[in-house]
Parts: sequence; structure tokens; C-alpha cells
Amino acid sequence: MGPRAGCRSVHAADFFPRHGPEGRVLQLIGDMEERLGWAQQIVDEREPAFNDPDNWRSREAMKSIFIDLNAAADRIPEPLRDQYPAIPWRQIRGLRNVLSHDYAAIRNDTVWQTAARSLPELRTQLAHMRADVERWS
Repeated sequence: MGPRAGCRSVHAADFFPRHGPEGRVLQLIGDMEERLGWAQQIVDEREPAFNDPDNWRSREAMKSIFIDLNAAADRIPEPLRDQYPAIPWRQIRGLRNVLSHDYAAIRNDTVWQTAARSLPELRTQLAHMRADVERWS
């Protein structure tokens, strides 16, 4: 069955950016920066709120943010990731694996400490990476 009259066909390419690899990398960095902003909002609520038994939404959101960070990081070409050893690429992947596959063993205090202590530095490193990629494009 073809498209209805007046409707154009939708193709997979319609869902992806039409710019080059630098633009795609900038989009991925932007996705990571957006998630880091969301994480900062949760951190700004402070640790007691995060650990409140009734505040499961913040804990689940933080876990989802970490998983999304890994998904974006994995799409950044490895040769480019290799140029930024200060970004803990392997740890991002490792945390994602624990959150996705060993969720029964997740310690909320570890998730909190990672978010509160490590994500601000990640945000700084991504800003450096963004500036470099913008200069290259």
C-alpha cells in the first residue's frame, strides 16, 4: 500500500541529521551535555532527597541518564574518544553494564557519588571536546 494522497513517503534518512560526521559528533556531545544537565538537576536536590524511599523517580531517572550517556558515548568514533583520555569512556560503559544487567546489585550511594563527584568533570571534558570538534568543522 503506497502513501496516501498528499502525504510523502518517510524514509530512515528523515530521522538522521543531514550533516557530516563532525555534526553527528556535535549532536552526540550535545545529547550527553543535555543528560548531564538533567543529572545536575537531580544532584541539586541533594543526597537525602535522592535516597528518600519515596523518591524512586530520581533514582530511576539517574540510572537512565547513565545508560543514555553510554549510548551516546559509544556512538562517538573510537579514534576521537582516544584523543580524550581524561574522559572515563570505559567506566561509563562499565557503569551502564551494571545498571542494565545487574540492577539487583545497584547501590544507590554509588550512583549518587558518581553523579555528584564525577559528572561535573565529565561536563568540563565534554566542553573541551565540543570546542575542538567545532574548530574542526
